[in-house]
Amino acid sequence: MVVIGLVAVLPMLFYDLILNKELETDYSKSHILETSWAVNTINNLSGFAGLVDVGLRYSFYSEDGHEKSGVKALSRLLPYFMSGLSLLSGLVFATFWFFPLSPDFEKNIWLLLLGIFLYLPFIFFVSSREKLPYFGQVPLKTRLSLILVSTAEWGTALVSFLSVAYLMGLHVPLYNLIPLYFLAVIIGIFSMIPGGIGSFDLIVISGLTSMGVSNALAISLLLLFRLTYYIIPFFIRCCLLFQTHGRSHQ
Repeated sequence: MVVIGLVAVLPMLFYDLILNKELETDYSKSHILETSWAVNTINNLSGFAGLVDVGLRYSFYSEDGHEKSGVKALSRLLPYFMSGLSLLSGLVFATFWFFPLSPDFEKNIWLLLLGIFLYLPFIFFVSSREKLPYFGQVPLKTRLSLILVSTAEWGTALVSFLSVAYLMGLHVPLYNLIPLYFLAVIIGIFSMIPGGIGSFDLIVISGLTSMGVSNALAISLLLLFRLTYYIIPFFIRCCLLFQTHGRSHQ
């Protein structure tokens, strides 16, 4: 579970490689990757619908005297961080035609997934506009790269969640568990609660119990998922930071 959780964090690192290429910074790749690990693990825990993400990246990468260009680059690229969730939501929505869900569950989720899917074509269109200095003017190659990275990010997060469930021995069909996960993630983002704590958990627990899973197993799944995907990667970064800081003062 821990190994899968750590691997699931890795796709996020490519966001900052693309962002620094856009900003034309002279940071080393090792510095960018270390900073990216810190930014992404902090953002995973704090959430606030990406507001922390914006603040941290602006603080780390906007150089003195180039604040305006930093804001422009962030405004062009950050909307794509949700593009993978949008694409995968559309794929899950499409599976409703082939795999049956419980009537109550499908009624509550299909419209939400469709709405999230429409985000991708909207942002793809807006970012292609040459007359928009802040949200437009994104090259096609950059847009496709960001969609690929974002899809990998949200996809590996899903795999981490499913892996924890599988390794715990939960016998829930994937065509029910996958939509439940995306529903919980979307509600967690809209709630603006740090890390979606409470809202994400409530959706997962209520969904799993409606599928016949006990409360104890549902809560254990959530605890292990948060531990392996959120908390352990964050503390690894903290340990590396203290180690680097200690060496610099020797």
